[in-house]
Amino acid sequence: MAFSMEIESLPEIHWDNKFFVIGLTGGIASGKSTTAEIFQNAGVQVISADMLAKEVFETEEIQSALRNHFGESVIEKNQVSRLKIAEKVFNQPEELSYLNSLIHPEVKKKFNQMKQSLEPGEILVYDVPLLFETNQDHEYDLTLTIHADFHIRKKRALSRSGWTEEEFMQRERAQLPLEEKIERSTACIENNGNQDELKRKIFSLIQRIQDAKN
Repeated sequence: MAFSMEIESLPEIHWDNKFFVIGLTGGIASGKSTTAEIFQNAGVQVISADMLAKEVFETEEIQSALRNHFGESVIEKNQVSRLKIAEKVFNQPEELSYLNSLIHPEVKKKFNQMKQSLEPGEILVYDVPLLFETNQDHEYDLTLTIHADFHIRKKRALSRSGWTEEEFMQRERAQLPLEEKIERSTACIENNGNQDELKRKIFSLIQRIQDAKN
C-alpha cells in the first residue's frame, strides 16, 4: 500500500546504494511531466525513458529489425515513424510484445549505463510511463505514482491534447488501472490541486530522502 505524501506520514527511507533512484510514473494527465520538471528545477537529475527509447529507435540495428518485421512503411526519411509503429501494434498484443522485447532491453541498458555515472549521494528520478506494466518496480529505491481524480485528468487531457473523449478512453484502457499503480507504489502524490501544492509535496519528499542519507 502506498503512503500518503504528506510529510508527517512518510515511512522510513533507506539508502541501499551510494545513490538513490526514484521510479516515477502516473496516470494519464495526472501531472507526471510537471512533477519531473519540479524535481529537475530542484536540482535532481531526471532521465526520461521516452527519450532513451527515442535514441534506441534511431539506431541502425533497431531500424533494420523494425523494417524487416513491420515493413518499409514504418521508416520515413531514414527515421522510425513512431506513429506508424503505434498503428501497427494498437490492439495487437503479439505485435506489442515483439516491440517491447526489442526496445525495452536496449532502453534498460542505456539507463544502467547512465546510473554508473552518478555521484555518491545523488538522487535520480527515472520517468517511466509504463513502470508497472513492464514490471520494473522492484528496480528502484522508491516508486512514486502521481495521480488525480478521473474527471480532472480527463478535463486536462482533452483541453491540452486535442483528443476526443474516446481517444482518451482508449489510452486509459491501454494502461494498468490507476488504482493498481497506486496500490503497487511505495509512494503516491495526489495532484488534484495547483502546482504550488504539488511542489510542496515533492520538496517534502526530497528533504526526507536527503535527511535519510546522513
